[in-house]
Amino acid sequence: MENYEDVDEFRDRNTNYDSLKQSSISEKFEELNGEVSKNNSFLKNLFKKPKDKYFVCFSAFNPIAKSEIIDKIPDDILSDFKKRNTTNKIWEIHDSSFGVIVFLYKESDIAEYKNSREMENLKDDFYKTIKPFDKKGYFKLDKLHIGIDSKENFDNNYESNWYYYYK
Repeated sequence: MENYEDVDEFRDRNTNYDSLKQSSISEKFEELNGEVSKNNSFLKNLFKKPKDKYFVCFSAFNPIAKSEIIDKIPDDILSDFKKRNTTNKIWEIHDSSFGVIVFLYKESDIAEYKNSREMENLKDDFYKTIKPFDKKGYFKLDKLHIGIDSKENFDNNYESNWYYYYK
């Protein structure tokens, strides 16, 4: 599945795997396996379980791909991005596997910053920074998420510790 929306199509109302769709996928797998393993006894023996014994699971590929793209951006490029965008309102810009989190000094500044021109500029710059590494076009500017938090929250609720924050 490409996105979370695609995954949702294969779930029932309770967000469990839809058993009818699982069964349909198992049947198709069995059909394809039968064609491939006609002349290959190893494959025939490997997949000789009845279709009701297959467990079909899935997840969204897009978030994993985005995480890998972010992880491949060289540290010096991320460091330059942070230097360009750190202002007197920003305590820290922290990169993570999903993107970046902007830490303002005060919790009370978050609401104003979310809708500010400064935030839009940072988002545009982050998009330009990651775009050369996004060969398949997974990131879209209008759907790019920038996390916002505060040093105040980090200090008070996570003991100023990155381990606790990301745990």
